[in-house]
Amino acid sequence: MRARMPAHLLALAGLWLIAASPAALAQAKGKTGAETPPPAAPSATNASITGSWVGTYVCLQGRTGLTLTIDEANPDRARATFHFYADASNPAVPSGCFSQTGRYDPQTRRLTLAGGRWIVRPRNYETVGLTGTMDATGQVLSGRVTQAEGCTTFRLERRPHPDSAPAACGVSAALR
Repeated sequence: MRARMPAHLLALAGLWLIAASPAALAQAKGKTGAETPPPAAPSATNASITGSWVGTYVCLQGRTGLTLTIDEANPDRARATFHFYADASNPAVPSGCFSQTGRYDPQTRRLTLAGGRWIVRPRNYETVGLTGTMDATGQVLSGRVTQAEGCTTFRLERRPHPDSAPAACGVSAALR
């Protein structure tokens, strides 16, 4: 037969055991005993989308190299230069560029651009638009190619403007 301990003594003994546990002692000192979580990735909500973005897009001519240089981006106005060229997987694509205008919403990181004036126009090519979103890291811009049949998607990464761009398609071409 076991002796019964009065309930108030059991409660006090339980509190003493909890208070003496390593987790409780760490918590009393302001520590949880758990690993410190890694710092959060920088938020792109306030990150600027301006600058050079390099990657590819897909239209009827196939996979095509693209450097998008965004000179201005805000809710009222966005300006960019769309410079396309041959991709290693599709070397027959000519080089060309045109201006684009549109809008950028920094809250949703959504960019919408419409094709504008040609700067360098290869024969039988038409301007296109882009609708896409900058990812949470602020390093990838991807979405859909618009304003043209047979076009699908684009994916760009933030990089310096390539030296191989024709002078007419340079960084400030959208300002013309």
